Amino acid sequence: MFGHGAGGFSGWSRAKADLDERIAANRKNTGIRKTMPPWTLHDIRRTVVTHLAESRTRNNGFNKEETCSFAQPHVVEMIANLVSGQTTKLSI
Repeated sequence: MFGHGAGGFSGWSRAKADLDERIAANRKNTGIRKTMPPWTLHDIRRTVVTHLAESRTRNNGFNKEETCSFAQPHVVEMIANLVSGQTTKLSI
């Protein structure tokens, strides 16, 4: 279970410890012997931001390759709740 109740989630330390235990058990069960490097929950956030912003080459469906990213920088900032000096007015 990942938190419960009506308020904001407050069990980050315990959730991280539980996740570390599950990862260790899974690695042991699958025969992975190499020690996993230490990591923090913030590492997940950095990885997500990196992958959202990375440019990739893809086929556009018309046999032509194009470079694209999953999201524009201001959208990545909103997803990750980052703060920048840039403001963007959204029109819906």
